[in-house]
Amino acid sequence: LINLKVYWGKLGLTIEHPVLTAVGSAFVTFCLVLATAYSVEVYFIGFQRSSFRMLLKWDRQIRYDLFYALLPWTPIYATVTYWMTLGIDRVNQPIIPYVKDGFSLASLAFPIQLVAFQLIWSFLVYWQHRAFHMIPIFWETHKFHHSAEQMTTLSFMRETPFTAALTTAFTAAPAAAFGTMVFPASPTAADYVIAAIYACYISFAALNEYLQHSNLTLTYGWVGRYFVASPANHRVHHSILPEHLNKNFSASWVLWDRIFGTYHEGADPVAQTCPVGYDGNIYNKNKWIVVEYLYPMIGFYGAIYVTLRRYLRKLLSAGDAWFNNRT
Repeated sequence: LINLKVYWGKLGLTIEHPVLTAVGSAFVTFCLVLATAYSVEVYFIGFQRSSFRMLLKWDRQIRYDLFYALLPWTPIYATVTYWMTLGIDRVNQPIIPYVKDGFSLASLAFPIQLVAFQLIWSFLVYWQHRAFHMIPIFWETHKFHHSAEQMTTLSFMRETPFTAALTTAFTAAPAAAFGTMVFPASPTAADYVIAAIYACYISFAALNEYLQHSNLTLTYGWVGRYFVASPANHRVHHSILPEHLNKNFSASWVLWDRIFGTYHEGADPVAQTCPVGYDGNIYNKNKWIVVEYLYPMIGFYGAIYVTLRRYLRKLLSAGDAWFNNRT
């Protein structure tokens, strides 16, 4: 990890803090991964079609994407998230200690731990993502991510703190129930090799999230068909075409899309050039980013209000009918 040192003005006072160190390390990693994603995209499709060229154009969508990419690194992010979600972002904190290691993976062989955790995590993410598309109140928060009308590397970060907190609430506690992975106390050479391979996979998975939202149309061949979600695969997920609706919910492994019938390879010419976004897009129009920043929260609580009002009316109508029958 990179040890950050923050100097207070000309006094030269050095402040070393574990949180600052962790945030600094994560930010440097983010910058390196993003730079790698831009480089890979330019290598395969050239500068003229690349997300990096779009970044230099500085249009409204790019400004939005950059704003949301940098927002999580600001000091106000956690506070804003807490108040926007009414504390939903903290819901896992009291739960995790009770479920942690409930079905501990530590008793399994190290390689099986790694595979089991990835299967569990990818399964949870698949159903969380699918729920955010199929359930109206959650779609109100997630459709902002689909409001990008051109694929760029930074579009991966197009999420409000509100949506990110709901996503974590869906996945963190269930994942914790299966315990943590434990590196063997007396590791063999094979354990080190497996750990290195897993580290490479995790690094690629992080990079791939950005590549999936770029202008690349790579399918990854047989690897993309049976293992890893490719940029072509994910472009279909963002497509506005009816035949692509509700396809490719997996963020990493395509296994769950294949099992539950939502897989589309995205190798055909129509899929590779399909327009992206969603019908009735309300975003990318207001010149004040902060106004649209509130839309997912307003939509979520508004949808809850409408749903509760509808069921309350049905309940009152049923009550009136019962009372009239009694009299």
